[in-house]
Amino acid sequence: MGNVKYDGKYYGVPMTMNIVGMFCNMELLAKAGYNEVPATYDELIDCCDKLVAQGIIPFGCSGKETWCVTEYLESIIEKTAGATALNQIFAGTASWNNPDVAKAVGIFQEMIEKKYFDPEGIALTNDEVKANFMAGKYAFYMNGTWNCADFDKAGLTSKVKVAEFPVIDSSKSQLGELIGGPSDTLAVAAGSKNAKVAAESAFELAKGICHYGYLDGCGLPAWTPDYDTSSVNALTQSVADICANASQYVLFGDTAMAADTAQIYLDYVSKIYSSTISGQEFVDGLTKDIK
Repeated sequence: MGNVKYDGKYYGVPMTMNIVGMFCNMELLAKAGYNEVPATYDELIDCCDKLVAQGIIPFGCSGKETWCVTEYLESIIEKTAGATALNQIFAGTASWNNPDVAKAVGIFQEMIEKKYFDPEGIALTNDEVKANFMAGKYAFYMNGTWNCADFDKAGLTSKVKVAEFPVIDSSKSQLGELIGGPSDTLAVAAGSKNAKVAAESAFELAKGICHYGYLDGCGLPAWTPDYDTSSVNALTQSVADICANASQYVLFGDTAMAADTAQIYLDYVSKIYSSTISGQEFVDGLTKDIK
């Protein structure tokens, strides 16, 4: 409920919950000698190097839809600077002028330079990148866990696993710090003639959306399930296991920020993916432009 709490009061009801997952094509990883998802950052880099050497593209990411780039960037920042630091930056209580953020951008851009990303991705939509992953073009695809339902319905559950991005700086971050959390919410207008009834209705409606969204594999429930979940697909159950061990969430940046601030942020993120600015220029620009 933290995402809808302001000055000690609750202003909305969460309808669903998702995190950024690192989806892995295990058949392609096996060609690099990995029968399990790389557990550490060093293993991930080693795996990517071996994939590139075999002509396999490690990651696909849409450059046409900048929010897709943030799925990668924010995960890397979080596992470098820590969830607390990133939450404070998104909330505006800490400055973007953070050397760990600049370092994380450098790590992301180094991955691009090492050909870990599909060079055609900058001109592709997310649907096109997702289709490429499903067709076996990429070993990894980082995106919201609402994709679990589509992957399951496409019959990919047997060869795709989902994990969280590994820790980069263990002195500041840890496994269980995740990008995402409850985001879509219902609220009642303050001027409603029947505010109490409307609030109760919103609560039950949101709970129902969570219930059936979870059973369909489109997201996790914001309530502890009190119903049979045996039909939930294996990928979504894996996400539930990841979230069961979560210590902290960082809401997606463009959702956490005010609209105007989020657009400034996204404009700078797009420059990172095209490598037209450096990590230091990224933090300097956001420090100057976001007041």
